[in-house]
Amino acid sequence: LQLVPLTPDGLGAILGACRGAAASLARLIGGSERLRLLQEPELDIVGYFPWREGMTAADVDAASQSLFERAMAAEDPIYLSVARVSGESLHRRHPDIEPGAEAVRILRSVLMKPEHEDFIEVLHERLARLAG
Repeated sequence: LQLVPLTPDGLGAILGACRGAAASLARLIGGSERLRLLQEPELDIVGYFPWREGMTAADVDAASQSLFERAMAAEDPIYLSVARVSGESLHRRHPDIEPGAEAVRILRSVLMKPEHEDFIEVLHERLARLAG
C-alpha cells in the first residue's frame, strides 16, 4: 500500500473499477433468462451458473461444466474458472433447486483488471448465447 496507496487515484481506483465490473456483470446475470447468480458479489468475483426452469443440482453441475468447456474451446475463448459449492449451500440460496448432489460445479469470473469494466456487456452476451 506504500507503493500503490488505497486512495481514489491509487489502488482505490483499481479496486473500485474491478468491483464495479463485478456489480455490472451481476446485474446483467440477474436479469438473464439463461444465467443465474449464485449470490451478489462482495468484491470482484462473480459466481453463476446456466439456468432453465426445473433444474436440479445435478443439472446445474453438468450445465456449468458444459458451458465452461464450450467457453474455453470457443474460437475467441472466454476464460472462466469452475468453483464447487455444496448442494445444500446452493439449495439455501436457491430453494427451487433441490440439493441432491453433494458438490455442484458453478462458474466463476474474476474481474481483477479495471479494463474489465469495458468488456462486461460483451462477456454477458457471449455467456448467455453459449448458455442458450
